[in-house]
Amino acid sequence: MLYRHIYEYAKREGFYNITLNVWSLNPGAEKFYESMGLKPQKVCMEAII
Repeated sequence: MLYRHIYEYAKREGFYNITLNVWSLNPGAEKFYESMGLKPQKVCMEAII
């Protein structure tokens, strides 16, 4: 329900996309968001210091 609310708000306000960050070590979350229509767009790298 939360995602649907954000989606409808973004659409109504004229946004062109919704960005959601998911850790690559969480394949369950990736599959969950893909099941709602989100598609992977890029891979980001970071260093934890």
